[in-house]
Amino acid sequence: MIATRYLVVTPEGAFEALWDDDELVPVELVGSPAAVEHFQRFLQVRMVTGRNGQRLSAASIEPDDLLGFCQSVEFGISVLPDPQEIGAQLLQRPAPPLSGGAELASTLKFLQRVIDHDLPGDSVSVARQLAQVHQDYQGNVQVELLFDQAAQAYKQHLARVAWESIR
Repeated sequence: MIATRYLVVTPEGAFEALWDDDELVPVELVGSPAAVEHFQRFLQVRMVTGRNGQRLSAASIEPDDLLGFCQSVEFGISVLPDPQEIGAQLLQRPAPPLSGGAELASTLKFLQRVIDHDLPGDSVSVARQLAQVHQDYQGNVQVELLFDQAAQAYKQHLARVAWESIR
């Protein structure tokens, strides 16, 4: 029986990584063969290592390593965990402390500006503000959803700035 499932999206298509309840059963990659091949090339070219420092392979990757080490703006790879798993994790979290309406509104406005690539300040100050928001609003689902989008937009901004600087 499938215990864990992640969706992996690449420029070549998408596939699911499926892990069985039985740890002896290897991960199964189901979906676009071109997407699986793109992902395998990414692992080889980037020599991606997991949390234990060993190189990862598509045949033996674990869920935490896939989610934590295999997302790449450069290669166009996004890993999305199973929505049911995310829901279960959110339900296990303690309720967030209530914060003032003005402070929350200001935080949401800041995150939306980052998502819209209207960065309020230099890259270092934006990075510090994002880190502070992440720390202050853990458990607030509304902020966390926007934070994830803002963090992705900020990574894209940094990649674009780096690319433009080497041209």
